[in-house]
Amino acid sequence: MTSLPTNRIVDLRNEIHKNLPQVHANKVQCERLCQRIDQLIEPIERLEHATSLIVREETRPILDRLLQCVDDCNQYIEKLKTPEEWYEEVYEYKRSDETFKELNKRLSQIGQDLSLGLNIQELFDRKQDEEDRQKDLKDLNKKLDEISQKMLEKQCEQYKLIDKMIDRRFQSFRFYLAQNLLMQQDFNQSQELQKKYQYFLHIPYKDLYIEEKLVGSGGFADVYKAHWLTHHDQVAVKMIRINNLSNIENDFYREISTMYRIRYENILSVFGACVEPNLYAIVVEYMPLGSLYDVLHKKREQISLDWLDRYSIAWQMTKSINYLHNLNPMILHRDIKSMNFLLKYNGPSNQKYLVKVCDFGLAEIRRETLLQSAAFPSLQLVGSFYWKAPELFTPHSRYTKQSDIYSLGVVFWELATARIPWDEYEDATIVLVQLKTGERPTIPSDVPELYKSVIHDAWHQNPQKRPTCFQLMERLHKQLDQIESSTIVTTEKTIIDLHSPETEIEQPTDALNSIGHTE
Repeated sequence: MTSLPTNRIVDLRNEIHKNLPQVHANKVQCERLCQRIDQLIEPIERLEHATSLIVREETRPILDRLLQCVDDCNQYIEKLKTPEEWYEEVYEYKRSDETFKELNKRLSQIGQDLSLGLNIQELFDRKQDEEDRQKDLKDLNKKLDEISQKMLEKQCEQYKLIDKMIDRRFQSFRFYLAQNLLMQQDFNQSQELQKKYQYFLHIPYKDLYIEEKLVGSGGFADVYKAHWLTHHDQVAVKMIRINNLSNIENDFYREISTMYRIRYENILSVFGACVEPNLYAIVVEYMPLGSLYDVLHKKREQISLDWLDRYSIAWQMTKSINYLHNLNPMILHRDIKSMNFLLKYNGPSNQKYLVKVCDFGLAEIRRETLLQSAAFPSLQLVGSFYWKAPELFTPHSRYTKQSDIYSLGVVFWELATARIPWDEYEDATIVLVQLKTGERPTIPSDVPELYKSVIHDAWHQNPQKRPTCFQLMERLHKQLDQIESSTIVTTEKTIIDLHSPETEIEQPTDALNSIGHTE
């Protein structure tokens, strides 16, 4: 039994109300979306105040879908109020039209599944939708000149960026040539540079064209998409939040060197690092789908994961950690969480997604970053708390292979549920008490029994009873083979779209009526 995520749904609804007056286009359709969200949320709020909010396990997925859908509505309305984005949305009107249809369809399906006693057909009247669309089109006709002017300005900005890129490329070539000439002229400086360069490839900042938009942010670095000019490659640049390297210079070189030397299919490739006064960055391969956390929770792409995908992702994650654990000397990750597994499409194959682990072996860099950002608690690794093994909260505890395995178990659970660990609790102290007493997040009944057993064993309270990575790999691969050969008949339908209301998990016909009734 879990509590309803009503507060977060209501907060998002309030955010939508706040954004509506600032919308530049499609205002009527946005207002209609908001009205429908209000109509769905109102009976849920009434039930919340009228009951003790004990919810059957099968009700939670429907409410989670409502939360996701309201979040998607809010994000789309945010785009239509943003000066830099709204005109692009309406310029591609077909895309905008499809977005409204998809959001309304999802809300309608959720309303039916929740059995709220509403007339869903009347609430989601298609004739009304068409009238709203025509009103918005009429308004857009009045803004043709404004939209055209903004599109022209956008194109001019793109031309300026191209000019800037060409200039940056020129500066990069010039820098490399000047440095090569200097090394030939000054023997001592040449020796000093060669000594530093033996650790990893030093990439000059001038050789990177970094895009302004942040693509990710972690406990110790901000991540940007960039172009490595002399190599014509798209890369990711992790800008480390550190002002002075003098305290840990040797550690920095050692840790980056370790990452640089490792080449394995499930480990993120490190191409080099940028080490310049007051600027420290790691240059790594770019993974277009972002992190597993992004795929499961932020929905940057509309991705459907079936159980074949999930087993494959879980197996690849375990493979990557197994590789680190079996190196000589062994590497412990120490910060396993869904944010540190990155994905990209792997082409047409059974293994649809390629998974790579990142941010391992950076203990000293992470520690120094935290020390230098002590005045900014929001930058600290609070987010890792929910993936951390219970034994690590005791005094003088040390990271071990077993603590890495526990964290993997939490990510396995996250992969199965598409939920953030312990999301029903706002107070971390309550979570800590739960962890120490052996409590764990609830595993939904629709998760295959074999996968459940993997999760249970990985996050066992006793570290010594947790399996090794290799043992987990064998179990996951065996289950993966069984699914591929269709010998497992799962109780749920296989395809589950994490970001669509049309999930094929069977739902109760009167889900909300189960609130307040325990068995």
